Amino acid sequence: MRTPLAFAAVLAAFAVSLPAQANTRGLQIDAAAPLSSPVATVSVSVDPDIINRRARYHPMMRTSYVGPRDADALARDLNDAILRALAERGLSDAASGAPGAVIEAVITEASPDNPGFTEVGFRARISAVSSRSRGGAEVEATLRDASGAVIGTYSYRYFEPYLDDIGANGAWTEARRTFDRFADRLADELVRQVNEGR
Repeated sequence: MRTPLAFAAVLAAFAVSLPAQANTRGLQIDAAAPLSSPVATVSVSVDPDIINRRARYHPMMRTSYVGPRDADALARDLNDAILRALAERGLSDAASGAPGAVIEAVITEASPDNPGFTEVGFRARISAVSSRSRGGAEVEATLRDASGAVIGTYSYRYFEPYLDDIGANGAWTEARRTFDRFADRLADELVRQVNEGR
């Protein structure tokens, strides 16, 4: 029979062999090394599998199509959110053109609060104003150093759990809020890594 002390030693040995993993306010983190230079480039894309496809997370999501026009707008919104968060914390060096770290973000899931451009165009009896859904998004990001080596991966997802909290402020309000949360939490984590790496 194993003693608790022997079991603790096995757990400690196992933990040492794994890369640093954490969960910071919903941000899933797998960081191999801290950020050592400012971020020079941010690129955002949308997973092609979610364009014009029904979201699969909840049977009540009936307004969950992402059209090409929606995808372009979402990618711009996420890019702007990340650049804003990095600039506010002094982590961005995109304006200088000097080589630096690169963030590659992918929107892997997205659901509108109200029907998006594509869905209103091809589904009868759908209202861009009165139809509601549990909006939100899921984002994955890879952080590379100036040489292109991966130094961390990050992911975050949030879908509004209550229809009562969905407003009429636009089709992608909750997705944009998710992008802002992701960008702020990612930037805060990078600041923490920089401070701990010094």
